[in-house]
Amino acid sequence: MQPDIPKPSFLSSPTALHLMGLSIFAYAWQTRGLGVGLLFAAIFYVGVPVLNMLALAGSKSLRLGTYLRLALYIGLMLLIASWSSEICDSSGNCRSAF
Repeated sequence: MQPDIPKPSFLSSPTALHLMGLSIFAYAWQTRGLGVGLLFAAIFYVGVPVLNMLALAGSKSLRLGTYLRLALYIGLMLLIASWSSEICDSSGNCRSAF
């Protein structure tokens, strides 16, 4: 009987990791500038190994690490989107929401 070998998914590949990191960098750079883009990309690239270690320590499953990586990606993108929102009045004057 062969051991149950997990089939890798695209979300767990290095290509997906780098595409997520680059999209976070590009979106933050576009909305807030180069420094903020680098900061959010660094948070993502440091957060992913930490989440993988937590997933392995807690449940011995890399699949949980993939889901936590996806949650980190979505959370950072939503944070950037909410941080870069503007409030505009009827005359077209806009100001930052924060």
